Amino acid sequence: GRPKLSAADLLGGIGKKDKAKSADKSKSLLDIHRAQNINIMLAKFSRISMEELALGTLQLDIKNLDVSAISALQQYIPTPEENKILQNHVKDDASLIPALGKAERYILEMSKVPRLEQRLSVMWFCLGIRETLTQLERSSQVMLTAVGEVTGSVRFKCILQVILELGNVLKNGGVVATAPAASDSKGFKFTSLSKIIQTKSNKGENILEYIVGKLYTGSPEMLQIQSDLPSMSEAVQVSFVKLTAELNRMKAGLVSLQELHESDKVLLSKPDPASLPVAASTITKMEEMIQEFNELIGSATDNFTAASTDYQELLTYLGES
Repeated sequence: GRPKLSAADLLGGIGKKDKAKSADKSKSLLDIHRAQNINIMLAKFSRISMEELALGTLQLDIKNLDVSAISALQQYIPTPEENKILQNHVKDDASLIPALGKAERYILEMSKVPRLEQRLSVMWFCLGIRETLTQLERSSQVMLTAVGEVTGSVRFKCILQVILELGNVLKNGGVVATAPAASDSKGFKFTSLSKIIQTKSNKGENILEYIVGKLYTGSPEMLQIQSDLPSMSEAVQVSFVKLTAELNRMKAGLVSLQELHESDKVLLSKPDPASLPVAASTITKMEEMIQEFNELIGSATDNFTAASTDYQELLTYLGES
């Protein structure tokens, strides 16, 4: 006949099923799509544990967490609701944690990092500040050099004079005056230079081509103006609006780092039992970065201000301010 099952066997079976159901349920505590996306993201960190990932973030470990890693983490910052659900699930039985899925364990561990979102933003800032400020310094120097080249170029002034005189001839109906007329223009806006390409003669030749032809015949050395302005091709790519925005972004990043430093100092003296403990070495690291970045931003600001001032003076010199 069939083997008999004792009450203990029956109860034991029920316990196993309940435990299995509990394990299955624990793996689906997060929204399924959210969990899947977190698991895909965590593939980037296959060589380190969740605990190491959280600790590296806490310690601003930008040597082992690069830009792509930080960018990935920024997309999956645990919400208070997610952390609450998981904390309620494991608060009475820590042995349930190993049975959780990777996404759930990620939420639990990263929720222990104080000011996680700000900390990741600061890490992003720390990774990019040196390169950003180096480029900003380069752009400022290019503008300073280019302004000097423009103001120092005799050829540039001569060509502008030719354009002005030709404009007055055309204004007077093509008559070349022997002396300056009262109606002659004393200057022109650079925005009007586009007209020298648009305006054409009966032969189909535009004014720019006419000027180049005349200079080639009478003063060919004027056409070597490029040699006076070697920095111009790079300078025209510089945008003071963008440089201002980048510099302000770096200053804001430094302020955020300083705020995080102050917050971590408080946690060092008054630890939060719900958070990972802040180490004194992390405080020291932040202090060193704050000092270095202050100096870098100060230098970049001085060079940018000098370039901006010189550029504005050039505009005034050219009558464009």
